[in-house]
Amino acid sequence: MKKITLIAIVIIASVNLLKAQETFYTETFGTPALDSPVVTAGESKNELLQNHVWDTNIVTYSWTLVDNVDPTLPGTINVRNNNPSTYAGASSVGNLYFNANATNSFTITGNTSAFSNVKLSFGVFGKTAGDAKKLVVEYSTDGGSQFTAIATTELAALTAAAKGWELISNISFPTAASVKLKFSTPNLGEIRIDDVKLSGVKVTNSVNLPNYKNWSLTGKTLKFDVLPMTKVEILALTGSRVATFDAATSIELNLQKGIYILKANNTSAKITLK
Repeated sequence: MKKITLIAIVIIASVNLLKAQETFYTETFGTPALDSPVVTAGESKNELLQNHVWDTNIVTYSWTLVDNVDPTLPGTINVRNNNPSTYAGASSVGNLYFNANATNSFTITGNTSAFSNVKLSFGVFGKTAGDAKKLVVEYSTDGGSQFTAIATTELAALTAAAKGWELISNISFPTAASVKLKFSTPNLGEIRIDDVKLSGVKVTNSVNLPNYKNWSLTGKTLKFDVLPMTKVEILALTGSRVATFDAATSIELNLQKGIYILKANNTSAKITLK
């Protein structure tokens, strides 16, 4: 009987952990506008990236591409609706297309700091055999000065058959207030991506409970044990803002001695600088 009880507890705990993992960001590349001028009836191949309606507005998109001489025509990256994604759970319809003859990149910038154990997944397609293996996926947490390659093993292991979609999932991804996710084609190849998703475990702590303090102040060094999800503000006792800082685990408060109000994560507290 004790063994049965123990097994039941383990199963319940496992189910709870699975429920805690949630998808918090998705880009399916939507439904692109039809061609103008028409290239193929019923297909969209010419939508300008700057005209595309993205799935979400809580992130920043950027790209590098080789433009056409005619600015009204798309460059070597565009959103298309032909060759829709086909793996289990695929959104189909729109996907992001990289031309085979140019080195291009597509970057998504967002905030993952509210989650732990963050995982990345995305679909990839190559027009000819082996093209999908040429995709490069990287991230940066320093504003783009340095990028770190990810999913290299998974990309190398793809079947990468011609005109075949495959799904890559469970790729570890950093937790940061600002992180860049970049897809690029330095090795050329006609490649498409779809269904870019980030999932993770929502950070749960006592940050929203009364009397919880997730920061410490030593001298003029303010440290957080939970990264703030918003900017950190310092106010005078009169309520006027005297300083604003981007979210960070450690902040130097170069202010005069005195009593101030600290605002972070929608909470406030008095602090004394000596």
